[in-house]
Amino acid sequence: MPAGTGQSGRIKLLLFVTVVLAALVVVTRLELVSVGDMPWPSAIEAQEDELVKLTKRLAALQEKQNEARQEREELQRVAEPFWRPGVRAASSEVQSEYEKLGRRARVTIGTIGNPREEKVSDQVRSVEFAVRITGAMRDVSRLLVEMENAHPPFYWTGCMIRPDNARDPKGISLTGKIQALVLTDEATEIIEGGDSGT
Repeated sequence: MPAGTGQSGRIKLLLFVTVVLAALVVVTRLELVSVGDMPWPSAIEAQEDELVKLTKRLAALQEKQNEARQEREELQRVAEPFWRPGVRAASSEVQSEYEKLGRRARVTIGTIGNPREEKVSDQVRSVEFAVRITGAMRDVSRLLVEMENAHPPFYWTGCMIRPDNARDPKGISLTGKIQALVLTDEATEIIEGGDSGT
């Protein structure tokens, strides 16, 4: 056997061993993925099915959220004519706002008695107080316009107008009862979305 043939066989063997060792190094460095973790077509299809289900669930949740938002907006629209509770008691707040209207109209408002609160429903209560207003016809008219434009509104539950002085009238005197409708704390919380978790 020629000497060159034995040497080329050793070189081939050495190259083969080197390739095998290099392959082992590459395999250990890459930390081969197990066969179970391979993305087989059945696994991909299962994940696609799960993605479709999750997408449908998300769309249904978004639809429910939109419906809840629309219902809350409708409640807010319906609740516009009602006072909402503030930091102070509703009776004090309503009476104070009415007195501001009187100052803007430049009329004298004398409040008769204390404000009275009554339950109208589970969501609404009324605040009512008696008033006596004196002033020039123009000023009292201005107050009535302020009341008409007030938001939330005030309502008259009884009203009588007469001269401020029977012998020497210089203006008018208006007596009556004013009412405001106030939402309960619970109703306000629902309308403003406090219970919705959104």
